[in-house]
Amino acid sequence: QWTYTAMVHEALGIKANRVDMSSVPSSGSNSEQEEVVLSSEDDFYMKAEHMVFGQLGEALKEVVDELQRQQTGGTGQGSAQSKFTSIGDIQRFMDRYPELRRQERTVAKHVALTSELSRIVDKKNLLDQSELEQELACTEGLTEAFNRVETLLEDRGVEWQEKVRL
Repeated sequence: QWTYTAMVHEALGIKANRVDMSSVPSSGSNSEQEEVVLSSEDDFYMKAEHMVFGQLGEALKEVVDELQRQQTGGTGQGSAQSKFTSIGDIQRFMDRYPELRRQERTVAKHVALTSELSRIVDKKNLLDQSELEQELACTEGLTEAFNRVETLLEDRGVEWQEKVRL
C-alpha cells in the first residue's frame, strides 16, 4: 500500500518517529528542516498516516486552504492584520497567534515531506512500478507483465532495490 507512513518509511526512513531531511534537496522554501518528527501530537499526521498518496495531496491542500483562511481572518483577502479595527481585534489575533504559528509549522513540515515523496516517486518512476506489481498480483495473463518486468530489470535507471521487489 502507498500510505503516507509507508511511503515516508520506504523512501526517506523513519527512526524513532523521526525523518532525517538533511539530504533532501532544498526547494527554496523558508523551512529548512533537518529533521521532521511524526507523532501522535500532530493532528494532520494522525488523520493522514493511513491515507493513500492521492488522498494525501487532497487532504494537505484542504489544510493549507484552512490555514490561509484563518490567517486572513476568514475573508481570503489581505492579511489578518489589515482587518484590525479595534484593540479587541488585535487582542483576539494575538491570542490566536501561537496556535496559528504551530499550525503553520505543521503544514510546512507535511508540505516538505509530500514534496520530497513526490520528487522520489517521479525520479524512480514508482507509479509505473507499482502498477506493474499490481498487474503481476492480480492478472491472469502474465505474458505482457513479464515482458515489462524484463524491461525494467534491464533498465539501468531502476535501482536494484526496486528490481528485487519486482
